[in-house]
Amino acid sequence: MAIKRIRHGWTNLENADKYQKLLHDKVFPGIEAKQISGYLSIELFRADLDNKVGFITIMTFNSLKNVIDFNRYLEVEGGFLPIADIVSNGAKFGISNVLASDDGYIDKYTTIIKLNNYFYYSTPLILTYYFLNLSNEEIKNEGEFLTIGTEKVQVDNDGGFLIDFEHTFDEYEFHDIIDKSIPAVEINDKLVIVGINYTGGGDHQPTRKDIRMLGLELTAHATQTLIDMLRND
Repeated sequence: MAIKRIRHGWTNLENADKYQKLLHDKVFPGIEAKQISGYLSIELFRADLDNKVGFITIMTFNSLKNVIDFNRYLEVEGGFLPIADIVSNGAKFGISNVLASDDGYIDKYTTIIKLNNYFYYSTPLILTYYFLNLSNEEIKNEGEFLTIGTEKVQVDNDGGFLIDFEHTFDEYEFHDIIDKSIPAVEINDKLVIVGINYTGGGDHQPTRKDIRMLGLELTAHATQTLIDMLRND
């Protein structure tokens, strides 16, 4: 019995044709070329609505095991890498963990997380660490402060820091980056965070600035907050 893997997505009217072309010209041929175990086919459905366009992709596999195995892999340039191998071997991978205040709004981000007697750095801390070229500096948790080299970041008992949401960020469509439609000067020497930004992605957090803030934007605010603190801006 064949198994279907169904994914939903949305984009605006302006980008719909570009997104569809990207799927047909690059994404689908790339999947076909991988010769994934148990993979049979992929289909695309499109629905044009009043102010947005919906897309549904349906992948067909031989068995549920094939789907589970496929979901354990991330598509990257040059092939598919197991997530478990990436997490265990990739020193630059961070963990996302936000903290809510008593009223339920997210206002803090953790710096270091302890799990099964191991310590993991958060995504904003990892991004800041490498963006500011601090890779030769030792990170220490000293109670109310997180020390990186000679710089200190004030944290609470949970290792969290208050997020400053008063930032603005440039946003670009990923397919424009792939097609090199964005001049290199726009992103040179900048920290670029790539992630989903559509409403159906499910990654939303309640903040006082936006009741449904995208996780991508929340990570950007937290990262910029850390950068500003370490720069003493």
